[in-house]
Amino acid sequence: MKTLTTDLLVEEISRTAQEAKAPFPTDNCETVARQAGIDSQSLVSDLDTYFYDIWSPANGVKKLSRKSYVWQSSLKAYLGQDFFSRYAQHAPLEALITQENAPDLYQRLQMFDRLRKDLVLLLSKLLVRHETEKPREAAESVKH
Repeated sequence: MKTLTTDLLVEEISRTAQEAKAPFPTDNCETVARQAGIDSQSLVSDLDTYFYDIWSPANGVKKLSRKSYVWQSSLKAYLGQDFFSRYAQHAPLEALITQENAPDLYQRLQMFDRLRKDLVLLLSKLLVRHETEKPREAAESVKH
């Protein structure tokens, strides 16, 4: 696996964020919920929140480097969990969300998981940059 530079990672995230504007897979959510014998409203609501929480920083990825260290660190921690970890009540549905059973939902979850992981990687790179710049900035302020 090749290592992506920060600029290439930003481009990849930006491109994927544009692809992620596809329609929400409501029909697949209803199918999975029906098979599990539950109401789909909670699943749809939680997926919508999860997708937005990833899409929003991905859509503004070019501005992430201007955010503070604390903001970047908090976002990285927040994005550290996949959907079924963040919303453990839906974990039993994971086995029903397959390419064969719920293809649109499966593909969307895969896309957002890749996007989430790319954002975490980018944020890791940005945080390292912050950490290496802090000592340099402190040394420069002492010189002046």
